[in-house]
Amino acid sequence: NMGCTNCCVSTAQNAKEIKRLEWEDLRPALDTFMSDETPYKGRKTVVFAGGETFMNYPLVIQAVRYLEKCALKPHVEVYTNGTLLKAEWVRELRSFDAKIIFSIDGGKKGNDLYRTFVAGPERSAFDEIMSRLEGLPKDGLATNTIIHPGNLDGLIEALDFFNRSGFGQIDIWLDYLHLWTPEEAKRLETFVADFADYYVARTQKEGKIPFVVPMINHALHNGTELAAGRNWWKECFRLVLGADGNYYDCEGALLLPYERIAESTAVGAPRRDKGVDWAARQADMDA
Repeated sequence: NMGCTNCCVSTAQNAKEIKRLEWEDLRPALDTFMSDETPYKGRKTVVFAGGETFMNYPLVIQAVRYLEKCALKPHVEVYTNGTLLKAEWVRELRSFDAKIIFSIDGGKKGNDLYRTFVAGPERSAFDEIMSRLEGLPKDGLATNTIIHPGNLDGLIEALDFFNRSGFGQIDIWLDYLHLWTPEEAKRLETFVADFADYYVARTQKEGKIPFVVPMINHALHNGTELAAGRNWWKECFRLVLGADGNYYDCEGALLLPYERIAESTAVGAPRRDKGVDWAARQADMDA
């Protein structure tokens, strides 16, 4: 329902047909991922991401209910742009302890520069999200912000606003698809330094971290692993299911339309395959 210029999944742009994930593909993929044959034995995480997940809410909640049967139930995360949100959907997902993560790229000016509606681009996506979030308990809700050159100004204030509104997890990621100019990179460096000062100051003043930033945890983990001579993708047993019903090496493959990637980087399909060749996947990642 949106045409965000920065979307990392461009499969619907100029595609021959729209792809929509079907239960006939999702169910066996869930079975495969949650089975004991998957090398990872700890508590797993199932993530629903878009396109826009709430355009197919019945499928999402069907999967969440289905996962209740697992002996060790996975963490569940649902990403959404928030513009189709219904309070009853939030309550239902939260009853299953699913985390809902809202993609909001800063304040109104910065967010609406990148996140626009396909029909009615003059509408404010930021206002639409905020109106739907109004009055909702923020327990189990989180935000995710992509850092772009156009939303750097006022971004710390926006993140602070999200936290003051009740969000306890606020993630930030760099727009790695944009070719940053030297001037933009300098502004980014200034933002990172200012954000560090803000985050440290609040932590010292309040005696605890003000909110969780998963990106910081990822960076610390990756740095520790690299310093120890290990690569982050070792024993990374991730299974990516595309809307076309094929498994892919990683979500990066979905930067291209499905008709261009299905023959080159697809690694099987849940309807046809029995399990996943994890060793082959690892070799693919190593290569």
